[in-house]
Amino acid sequence: MLGSGYMYAKNTNGQRRRIDEPNKSEIDKLIKENERKNKINSLANKYFNKITNSVVKAATNEKKEIHFYYNYYDFVNNGLGKPHGFLNEFMSEMCYEYSEYITKDCNGSPMTFKTLFGQNFKWELCGKNMMIISW
Repeated sequence: MLGSGYMYAKNTNGQRRRIDEPNKSEIDKLIKENERKNKINSLANKYFNKITNSVVKAATNEKKEIHFYYNYYDFVNNGLGKPHGFLNEFMSEMCYEYSEYITKDCNGSPMTFKTLFGQNFKWELCGKNMMIISW
């Protein structure tokens, strides 16, 4: 008999808990995942066009790499990971064709760094606020 409509299960410490209520850790995971998505989305809006314009400008000057400066504090992310790891994750998402954060051109094809500048597109972090981008 369920009584008030809640199912109970024995917890590992002998106490009972509700099954249908998510644990606090599950809620925290969902909140962090949502924050991470929002942060990457805002970074994609801010940095994708800046990086693309810098690379196109350098390519027209027949250069093969650029030194791109970014704001380190844009990647400080309130407990979601280290800023350089977050920057690497952002750059890989912008290279991945099936990412949910990429933009599409007027024909509907995805615009990633690899589709725009070729498969040799690479980046390397140098210091706190600079990366070397080559293609």
